[in-house]
Amino acid sequence: MRSSHRIACSASLVTLALATIASPVARAQDVLWYSFETNTGTTVRNRAPLGPSTATIVSTNKNGSYFQGIHADNKQQLDYALASFDDWDTATRTAKNYNYLDTGWTAAHTGSCTIAFFVRSKIATQPGGAQYLFGGDDGFRCFTEGRAKSGLSLAGWGGFGYLDLPMDLRILTWGKWVHVAIVLDDSARLVKFYVDGKEKASQVLYGPISFGPRKNGFRIGAYDTLQSPSVYNVDDFRFTARALTESEIDAWRYQSGAFGAGCKATLDAVSGAKPILGGANYELEIRGQANAVAVLGLGLSSTKLGAIDLPLDLGPLIDKDLDGCKWYTSSELMIPLPLDAAGYAKVPLPMPTDPNLSGLPLWFQALASWTDTNNTTKWQTTNGWRIVFVPR
Repeated sequence: MRSSHRIACSASLVTLALATIASPVARAQDVLWYSFETNTGTTVRNRAPLGPSTATIVSTNKNGSYFQGIHADNKQQLDYALASFDDWDTATRTAKNYNYLDTGWTAAHTGSCTIAFFVRSKIATQPGGAQYLFGGDDGFRCFTEGRAKSGLSLAGWGGFGYLDLPMDLRILTWGKWVHVAIVLDDSARLVKFYVDGKEKASQVLYGPISFGPRKNGFRIGAYDTLQSPSVYNVDDFRFTARALTESEIDAWRYQSGAFGAGCKATLDAVSGAKPILGGANYELEIRGQANAVAVLGLGLSSTKLGAIDLPLDLGPLIDKDLDGCKWYTSSELMIPLPLDAAGYAKVPLPMPTDPNLSGLPLWFQALASWTDTNNTTKWQTTNGWRIVFVPR
């Protein structure tokens, strides 16, 4: 049976390090986060710490409140989502059966925020009337088929009033999942629009951002009335009270997993491990050269290392043996560890308990070196590994 080598630092030290570097960024003030984890009942858990703990699906759909589908970009497994409508009358261009989510959130909001969600259109033809992704009876709403036609419109809020983004969202999302994020940056007086993690458009705001309060709860898949239920299915809907960076938005598209390419070494999670807050069983494992010395980098970003753009080619920086080998993490923390005689190391990472860390991505990668029989220093890198903290 193969022996494994565990890093020398204590579990409590690793946990403290994770929480220490994560906390300043992670207190993201998430208000709403719905991942639609089941297909039974009408109560949906809010995974965010600051909003109402549950939301309610309001439905005329006799076939159930959810549908099953596969997210090509983020989950790679059978998953549930909010089905905004289930049956379409082609003659009248109206939905026969439909759902929307009443979040119960009525509070006013001022200042920066980010709204992000996966979306999929159920029809490619022109529907009748505006198709609402979210909104409330205060007038703040997001929809297509308005002035921007199939492009995205945002209206009814202080700071801009009416924003049209010329993206053919309905066609772009027909039959497939696309991640959309809207970042309202109060300090920069700027709104940015992202599709699948990449910025696609931006516009200057004329004043401070504000909307609400509402008499009724903020809705997903509807506006203040149900006269035009949405043709869109929605999943992983999130509202956080700050302006996210591009790397954070991109991370919201994913669960934990590998990214990038390694050079003759690998980084992976021990089978079955999940980064659940407060959990003690999350472990990473490195496989590389026997008896090499490695450093495991842990970072808050996969786009910048200080002022340097990532990924970074390590060859010109360290050694020609690393030509073409990329470094993917900002590396705020570096953990040294040796690989054993089988070229293996197991890294225990007990998860922090702070619920405010929920949804925070962290980025890992290892760099290993050893001396060969010619007394030459040789190098390897692993692929990157991303974890996203999830609540209990």
